[in-house]
Amino acid sequence: MNYLFFDIECANPRFNSICTFGYYLVDEQYTVIEHDDILINPETSYDPYVIKHILHYTTEELEAHMPFPCYHDRLRALMQTKETLVFGFSISNDIRFLNETCLRYRLPCLNFRFYDIQKIFGAYVKATNQASIELAGEQLHLEKPAFVHRSDEDARITMEIARALCQELKMPLLQLVDYFPGCGGSNIDFSETWLTEGGTSVIDHRQNRKKRLKLREKRLREQKERKEKAKAQSLDGIKDAAIGVGESSEISSSTELSVAGVEFAVD
Repeated sequence: MNYLFFDIECANPRFNSICTFGYYLVDEQYTVIEHDDILINPETSYDPYVIKHILHYTTEELEAHMPFPCYHDRLRALMQTKETLVFGFSISNDIRFLNETCLRYRLPCLNFRFYDIQKIFGAYVKATNQASIELAGEQLHLEKPAFVHRSDEDARITMEIARALCQELKMPLLQLVDYFPGCGGSNIDFSETWLTEGGTSVIDHRQNRKKRLKLREKRLREQKERKEKAKAQSLDGIKDAAIGVGESSEISSSTELSVAGVEFAVD
């Protein structure tokens, strides 16, 4: 059995536009089989906050690479095999990014089994709030990461957290994921299904995307209507001002004629 630890960064989280996919593929002894930080042209606008605080690459570097469809087969070969279990930290976000991007480009879903190391760590320490990857690493006395929010480095730290938890509890990773139920599930045909104590919890990404696109269309339509209304009001204001100027000129001319008439009569 192999384990794939991965992390994704987006150029613009609002659009789920993937720009990096970092991963570590290891065997059951954590021997690294391969790792990489795949740079992807997001083909979308960039969130200013992401550019300033998240990205470790320039927009020029990212846009020099191919868009997501060119890497779909490679990711499927990594994730969609019976011999591989997939792990992430707060993995639901990354699953959403993958599903939304596949739907955006009309690509087949990437189907895989997954486990969330963040949830496993939270269950282990009995946390009341979700821990960040930095805090989890610190509490397990791991070396601080060289880069924060770089996909391949976050994937490596996720792997190290999993390994530290296995060492703390003296059990292999396969046993660890069974020891903490409710921390994993599967992503099949754009449905993210979590196994829970009460059964299952399902997130339908296809339907969520349709709803969000309809909402976006509604907002754009309302925005367009507001602009057209404001433009019409502005034109009405210009017309009213022009009429006012015209009336004022007529009154002024009439007054001059009256005055001239009076003066003529007196003479």
